[in-house]
Amino acid sequence: MRQIFQIGLCWLALVNVTAAAPAATVTGSVLLWQEQEPGIEPYPNRMLITTDHLRSDDGEDDSDYLLFERRTGVLYSVSHERRALLVVTAEPLPAAAGPRPEVQVDIATDPDAPLIGGQAVQAIRLHSGDALCMQAMVVPGLLPEAVAALREMRARLAGRQYRDLYKTPEEFRTPCFLANYVYEMDRALQTGLPIRESVSGGVRRALRDYRTGQTLPAALFELPADYRREEIP
Repeated sequence: MRQIFQIGLCWLALVNVTAAAPAATVTGSVLLWQEQEPGIEPYPNRMLITTDHLRSDDGEDDSDYLLFERRTGVLYSVSHERRALLVVTAEPLPAAAGPRPEVQVDIATDPDAPLIGGQAVQAIRLHSGDALCMQAMVVPGLLPEAVAALREMRARLAGRQYRDLYKTPEEFRTPCFLANYVYEMDRALQTGLPIRESVSGGVRRALRDYRTGQTLPAALFELPADYRREEIP
């Protein structure tokens, strides 16, 4: 994935593709993020969110992508080079799942942050013991459809992580790991849309721009019919 330099270039590419797209279209929101993982350079991430889908890619329509089907809760990872679909299925985290780590969540208004969409930015910090596990800057009420889609996807990912927890070496199952990737995966989203979010030892992301009510090619939310399907046991 290429480092993002100018948000405007991403929007120009989107407009050009949309203009040349076939007649079948859907309406949705476009969110542009900059993300960074440990040991690699920052890279762009584009999310296209509709009533039925959430697609995540690097901003290019012909790149590999993740597609989350909101109605079924199934996540697909599409690789064009391998001509394969990795199918990720899971039920949401069971209510009785545990043992859960003890966490402390602090929420405060950031007095230095400008209003976004007329809303004050909230600063969220999640601790477990003496460790800071997650921190985020969140805007309550911003892009509720996007927040709903992200919560739905994270619920399935948390359920999958819980189901596969036995595969994770015990020494890595720290309280922060369990909070960030299983039991408290959507904690920031419970307050609103995170415009900045970071988890200990994991991804940092920042929202760079967003647009709502966009006309998007329906083909972006379709799976290649002739690709091999692979499922993680």
